[in-house]
Amino acid sequence: MLTVVTPAWISISLARSKLQPHRPYTPDPNKFFSNVIVSCADIPNGDKEAIIGAVLAFGGAESNTVTRMTTHICALTMDHPKVQAIMQKGLGKMKIVLPHW
Repeated sequence: MLTVVTPAWISISLARSKLQPHRPYTPDPNKFFSNVIVSCADIPNGDKEAIIGAVLAFGGAESNTVTRMTTHICALTMDHPKVQAIMQKGLGKMKIVLPHW
């Protein structure tokens, strides 16, 4: 069982002088969320578990807190503190999406 990764894994591991997790860098076409790290804001627990399960099943990852690595915030409204913090800090690379995204 050898781990297969994309060339981006090598570049990022070298740039950060630390081996990165291999999961986000899988070349498997079925793992189309491999570059997605989602954090849920004001989502009910049942829906949150379903969203996280789907993201994990298709190669993504989940974060309870918003970090620089977070790519998507899943929220019902723009009023949640996570969303407000993103808006205030101007972190434009993060996308704020609805649950049905």
